[in-house]
Amino acid sequence: MRYFAQAQFFNFCGLPEARLNADQPLFVKEKKSKFIVALSWAINVALFDAPRSHMTELRRVWVDRSINSPRWKNFNSKLSSEWSGITMYSTVMIAVDVSFLAVPSVNIGNAGSVAVICTYISLFCIVGSLVVSLFLTRQNRMYGQESADKAVKFLMRVTGSVFGTKSLATVHGLPYAMLLWGMVFFIIAFSYQVFTSTPIITLATTGSACGIIALFTLWLVSAARDFHILPWLGARLRVFNDKFWTLSQTQRWLRH
Repeated sequence: MRYFAQAQFFNFCGLPEARLNADQPLFVKEKKSKFIVALSWAINVALFDAPRSHMTELRRVWVDRSINSPRWKNFNSKLSSEWSGITMYSTVMIAVDVSFLAVPSVNIGNAGSVAVICTYISLFCIVGSLVVSLFLTRQNRMYGQESADKAVKFLMRVTGSVFGTKSLATVHGLPYAMLLWGMVFFIIAFSYQVFTSTPIITLATTGSACGIIALFTLWLVSAARDFHILPWLGARLRVFNDKFWTLSQTQRWLRH
């Protein structure tokens, strides 16, 4: 009975502002400064939108500085699975980078080579992703299965900065983002090595294949993010036409 009464108290049962859903916030959030908003947006873009995805999941668990214990444990189980997969991918990417540096055609003696520099940066990103994943997995085992009271204390401590819960979401998205940056730099190194030392026929064939693969990859990513380029371009074109028509009508009215 005590748990039912406590739930009614926290959810404002019987009041007009009662919480009807477990992830429904009731309190008005403080407005962040424009600098914090711009910096958060820049970090989100630099980390391949990973903080926003984790922020969406975190808001379903951490609502009005209160926590839902079953959702908290499920949330941490998903994080552990994600970081375990990232650890495996990072290990594979380290082997790929090291093997690429061992290729005889890659001039390791030339420290200024684009391929070598990008491969080194890729290695640093992958190792950073691996280390952060291991650290977060260990931390998740320590705090992920704790009781609701201890989980609230943990979240209050890690979200007490200026960025609030965005800081925790950013940390959770670091392994994924650094893994992607490592892949990006490896693709740059590999592409430089391929496109600077191949005949024209091979270059044309490889470039066409890479272009098609990149097009399909971007299409898949945009569809997964629920962003469709053709409707977006159509909407932008209609807005531009409306503004141009309004401007032309205004100029014609001023002339008369």
